[in-house]
Amino acid sequence: MPDSGNAAEAALVAVAAVGLPGHAAPAVLDERDVGEVLHAADEHRITGLLAQAIGQGVLVGPESFHAEARQRHLAALRTSMRCEHMAVEAVRTLSAAGIRSRTLKGV
Repeated sequence: MPDSGNAAEAALVAVAAVGLPGHAAPAVLDERDVGEVLHAADEHRITGLLAQAIGQGVLVGPESFHAEARQRHLAALRTSMRCEHMAVEAVRTLSAAGIRSRTLKGV
């Protein structure tokens, strides 16, 4: 039986390779690896790639994992949209006050 850390690591490598040339066998997760992969996807901000990997069949796991990955990706998108909205409002406020500003990536 494979080591859980190795299975989770293989899953994350498969996620990181989504869209790159080459074709590898799908990475398969079981329940014990799910938490580690979800945590790493959140921490490294790759929930979108994780969702894409699942959708393309590059990463296979329990249905509960697929659902949780989708939910985390949607939550990350909502957070990103809120941050973007706040940045736009801040720039508008500064501009109205005559203050020049720049918004940098990673707001």
